[in-house]
Amino acid sequence: MDGKKSGSSILSGTLLIAVFVILWNGERTIPAIWKAVSSVLYPLLGGIAIAFIISIPAAPIRKLLMGITEKKKADIISAVLSLLLIMLAALLIFSLIIPEFISACSILVTQLSEFASDASLWSRIDIESIPVVNGILQRSPDGGISMTPETIAWLENLRVPLIDITLDTITSAVSAAALFFISLVFAFYFLANKDLLITDARRIFGRSIKKEMAKKIHRIIGIVSSAFSRYIIAQGLEAVIIGTICFIGMLIFRMPYAGAVSAFTGLMALVPIYGAVIGAVAGAFIVAVTDPVKGLIFLIFIFVLQQLEGDLIYPRVVGTSTGLPPIYVFASVTFGGILFGLAGMILAVPIVSSVYALLGSEDEASTCPDPESDGIA
Repeated sequence: MDGKKSGSSILSGTLLIAVFVILWNGERTIPAIWKAVSSVLYPLLGGIAIAFIISIPAAPIRKLLMGITEKKKADIISAVLSLLLIMLAALLIFSLIIPEFISACSILVTQLSEFASDASLWSRIDIESIPVVNGILQRSPDGGISMTPETIAWLENLRVPLIDITLDTITSAVSAAALFFISLVFAFYFLANKDLLITDARRIFGRSIKKEMAKKIHRIIGIVSSAFSRYIIAQGLEAVIIGTICFIGMLIFRMPYAGAVSAFTGLMALVPIYGAVIGAVAGAFIVAVTDPVKGLIFLIFIFVLQQLEGDLIYPRVVGTSTGLPPIYVFASVTFGGILFGLAGMILAVPIVSSVYALLGSEDEASTCPDPESDGIA
């Protein structure tokens, strides 16, 4: 007993010293520890998130395959087919958006070049009377237009920061791509070994905690899993509805780039509040490049559509799917955005929906489908 007590005391003392050293040098040790932990956790959490998203469309595919092949193969095939469907949908959306956006930018560049090369127009403009332009451009002795020395110096000084920003952007993009690939590998391991992971988790819970507590934890996981899956499905359905209405409206008003703008507007509908603003501005820009009047009409049209979305489509589609009243949906998005920004707005509704179900009666909570039946857990 004395030996065990002595060993326990040494271990406790070592832990206390380690904690003291970490806190004493917190400015260096805590960021280093967090960096090491996050480098392991981010791919793992990313894999769980990707596996969760893939499992939603994979669930019905898996049910169809269960009568044809064995369970293990059905899990893998359904996951691969689900990922392919998601990738094809993303490829279709971006194939509509990117070429049209590039075309609009090229038209804009051409128009600006023609505008800038119009010498007769520049000769009629009194640059000296416009303070902002006067600080950027100046009239040369031959009557032409040139940049001021201050503007040239500013552009020269901007060259090095632009190179640094470009390199940082490329590095971040490569890191994000590597993180996504590792997370995707984790996701397939989770989906392929789903039954084993569930069995091990139940065994660990069964041996470490009481049976009643294990049942409560399983019930909470089921409710939370159901809330998030319903929310993802509802957001996807809302994006399709918004994109379809936008496409029909643009065809009625004979606006250019109807497919690209509608696809982008529907894609941005996945992001609450900010997505609507980004979709409206980008869509108006693409339309206005070809026809400024129709660009203004598009802004009016998209404003009406957003009011329809905010007052009717979003609360009813998302609220009904998550089991939340419309007022709770609005409050969740608002306060989630205020407290935690964009991530808070996206995650607020399923989190509040989970809490809402957990605070309900046992009968109401039991109506939430089991995560295994949805192919999620």
